[in-house]
Amino acid sequence: MYGHCCYWKKHFFRSASFDSLLVEENAGRITETATNHWIRGLQQINAPKTISDKISYLRKFLRYLQYKGYNVFMPACLKTSDSYVPYIFSDGEIQTLLSCADSWANKHADPKIRRTDMEFCMLLRMLLGCGFRLGEPLAARVKDVNFRNGTILIRHAKNDKQRVVPMDRTLTEMPERYCIAMGIKTEPESCLFPAASGQVAPASKGTFELRFKNLLRETGLYVPEKAHSRGQCLHCFRHYFAIHSFAQTEKNGRPTDDSVPFLSVYLGHHDMDETGKASRLEAYIFSSQTHLQMSISCIEEIYKKYIALARAGHPEMFLEKRYTPHTKRHTTATHMLEAGVPIMAIKNFLGHSSISTTERYAELSQGTVNRHIRDWNEKWFSHQKENPVTQKKENQIPDFLK
Repeated sequence: MYGHCCYWKKHFFRSASFDSLLVEENAGRITETATNHWIRGLQQINAPKTISDKISYLRKFLRYLQYKGYNVFMPACLKTSDSYVPYIFSDGEIQTLLSCADSWANKHADPKIRRTDMEFCMLLRMLLGCGFRLGEPLAARVKDVNFRNGTILIRHAKNDKQRVVPMDRTLTEMPERYCIAMGIKTEPESCLFPAASGQVAPASKGTFELRFKNLLRETGLYVPEKAHSRGQCLHCFRHYFAIHSFAQTEKNGRPTDDSVPFLSVYLGHHDMDETGKASRLEAYIFSSQTHLQMSISCIEEIYKKYIALARAGHPEMFLEKRYTPHTKRHTTATHMLEAGVPIMAIKNFLGHSSISTTERYAELSQGTVNRHIRDWNEKWFSHQKENPVTQKKENQIPDFLK
């Protein structure tokens, strides 16, 4: 049964674990029990997106078996949402990374290391200036670069697409100077980023990814990645390029949505939905270095930190045992009520469905009660604060006590 399917297993299966499971169980056919057993194993060690992809590969293989007349169990598609959130470097962080990388080229005396340093510096600028996927410039050859027009031909991109990428004018001169310095300007068949062993083979992705991790650590920008997360990587430069392209478009007066078709072609995306994701990456007002949307727990930790600092500086003011960000909501409601804002207006402002909820939020503090009582006393009994000499001349005893 399996002898007819080597081609499909190679291109669609992409996982030897299912084969191993069938061999271990001595299964003569692909049953529901065996398939579900394999899926449960995936769920223990893989992210939802990875599980979905592997099941999708398996389903393609099984459809081929059904086409050949075999009776096999077909698992259901696993519906998942794309939870990938890229790390977005700030402008300051980008400048720090470039400056540090440039300093490496002047620091190493070994010619091979200096060449790799030069390649790394050029690669960073091409990723930033053109929004390439990492593998695209690595697969390019010198003949693919048009130094006069400032374009690069990407021959075999993702989805087997081919496109010509125009470079920004600030980047146009750099590739030519780089090729001259590397000694490959007159070698059209040479890789644009050749491996240390020679000009025929390109440098590996791992070489630059490792250097980038070291660069992050040296600059103090490294953030440990979470499980099933890509974290900080060179692909983040592609997202940086997309975000700033949309920002520049808006600055020039063109709506973001109008730019999606053009940027989709430029980046070599499969469809415009993929490009549209980049336009929504900066939709949140509050973001952190690791997430586009700052989490509640992150805000609570920051709030707790500054409450502790405030309490240390003013121990007489922060007497409650615990303060949370939600405390500010109670405080705002109370201050609005004290300022004379109608309680119905406060209800709408806070988004409450019931007025009773607003009344509970807007309880007056003891200090506020004391202040109102003090104002009441000053209004009705202010004569008691008059000059003692004057008080002796007048009879200050109320009539009901005479």
